Amino acid sequence: MDSEQVKQVKQAKQELRRTIRRRLREFPFEEQQRESRAVSAAFVRRPEWSGSRDVLLFLSMTGEIDTHGLLQAAIDAGKRVWAPRMHGREMEFHLIWDPESTADPDYRAGKASGPERQPPLSYLDLDYNPYGIWEPQRSSPVFGAATHMGPGGRCVMAAPGLAFDRSGGRLGRGKAYYDKWLSRHEELLDNGRLVPIGIGFSIQLVDEVPRDAHDKKLPQLIVGGAHINCPHSGSAG
Repeated sequence: MDSEQVKQVKQAKQELRRTIRRRLREFPFEEQQRESRAVSAAFVRRPEWSGSRDVLLFLSMTGEIDTHGLLQAAIDAGKRVWAPRMHGREMEFHLIWDPESTADPDYRAGKASGPERQPPLSYLDLDYNPYGIWEPQRSSPVFGAATHMGPGGRCVMAAPGLAFDRSGGRLGRGKAYYDKWLSRHEELLDNGRLVPIGIGFSIQLVDEVPRDAHDKKLPQLIVGGAHINCPHSGSAG
């Protein structure tokens, strides 16, 4: 892309962010909760979920698809859960739940259930950062395929976004944290050991997400509970 094209893409992204943020403000809370439950249910039906020991999962903030149900499902399924923490301009996934070592015995044994069960975040050692996001402790283990997945291990990622399109385009919040992280794990993506699935509300699906050469496409989406296989993934051309 030349400088003028880069400028046009940047402006188009900013306009789309404004549009989606307006849609989200007007989206009824009851619909948000309904679609969040539908997305979680669709996610755990994916073969990538059943075939993965590790789940990379963002901890939702206001205005995002609610991932607490997905976190609970991962805990109940005995999976290891990793969540993102920002380190300057980069992002790392840190371990927040390991069924073999996390302290709460009721969750490990599957005994905590029913209306008395506490939300899973209350059992986790997290920081609440100034941007309104729950993050793992800096000292918790950092995800690494060589050290944690083992030979042939697989993992699935729930990827957030402000907007998605059916070709796998994803619009983030402008810091490129996920694009940079995925670029550093290109080999896992290419051999199918890591499958990122974009998740969001139905109102976040658009005809086309503007992209530049550094933007990563996603192989799958789940929006509003509907699963979409994207025809192409990788970097934008």
